[in-house]
Amino acid sequence: MNRDQNPRRNVFVSYSEKDRKIVEKILKDVLPEKEFYIYRGENTDSIKYLLTESIIDAICRSEIYMVFISAHSKNSKWVNTELEVIEQENQKGRTTPIIFPVYLDEFTNFFWFD
Repeated sequence: MNRDQNPRRNVFVSYSEKDRKIVEKILKDVLPEKEFYIYRGENTDSIKYLLTESIIDAICRSEIYMVFISAHSKNSKWVNTELEVIEQENQKGRTTPIIFPVYLDEFTNFFWFD
């Protein structure tokens, strides 16, 4: 399917589960559903999640990779592994997404979230 038939852009979102509430609020406010299809990691305790073909496929289909950086995500094995997968798939030529970092600690100092 070409871009004209599917106007929504694919976005893979990576964040720490501890930041879920603010991430969901930001995504709702800045990425309208009719313009973006958002893939989210499953944030599970199982390492099998990271090795699933569906996650790799979602990364490869995405045009934009949004990583929410915070004190929590810097120590997240899921966020770091997703970044490694993106790098590996990029080296294989399977993906060349735009990486868009969002620094939550600085972001929340300027905006109020319920």
